[in-house]
Amino acid sequence: MYRRTGVNSQITDALTQASLATVGMGPALATGMHQQAGAHAMATMMLNGAMAQGQNAMLTQAAAVRGVMGMYGGRGRSRARPADDGNRLLTLLLLAVLVNQGRPAGG
Repeated sequence: MYRRTGVNSQITDALTQASLATVGMGPALATGMHQQAGAHAMATMMLNGAMAQGQNAMLTQAAAVRGVMGMYGGRGRSRARPADDGNRLLTLLLLAVLVNQGRPAGG
């Protein structure tokens, strides 16, 4: 079924090779895209986990401070305010929490 055309045979060979190269790269490109999508999903999952952990740490510290303020405020008021004699101790406690915030646990 070969037909003689007016086009140079080198041009038809080049086009055939380019077409086969494109078809041959399809599976490799699909695999690469699949791996890239998986890596992106994993990175997003890790980022969400780290953000949730940070928010949980802030919530825990806020609850601890609120509890200490409630203990020194007396009568379990909903708006806890430290008593006058406990201001210094509360300030020292808050400073200790802030100083140790960046240190690893147990170190």
